[in-house]
Amino acid sequence: MKEYKADSEWRRILNYFSNAIPIGMTATLKETKAVSSSTYFGEPIYTYSLNQGIMDGFLAPFKIIRVNIDRDIEGWRPHINQRNVDGNLITDKIFHQQDFDDTLFIKECTKLVAKRITQ
Repeated sequence: MKEYKADSEWRRILNYFSNAIPIGMTATLKETKAVSSSTYFGEPIYTYSLNQGIMDGFLAPFKIIRVNIDRDIEGWRPHINQRNVDGNLITDKIFHQQDFDDTLFIKECTKLVAKRITQ
């Protein structure tokens, strides 16, 4: 069996079921350098795409709505010692549009998107 991160909950589970054959299922659209299902389960033997799920009627079709606000275009930098809604210190850097989808969520932008969807 592969070695896993010592503090990982997966390690405890996989060790407990060491005689079983693990089957991994995920809804992850793509793997990144930081997160990978393949690390735990190896390369996929079968994939079922989002498009196929929609065509088969198991998933609802969707459309992407992009709403740009001034922060999307200009970038955004937190005030000194500014904290997020959970009380954690926000990194002192200029955040750009790609950060807003992956790292930072701005309530103003979320409200604008919600308003567009309900119209």
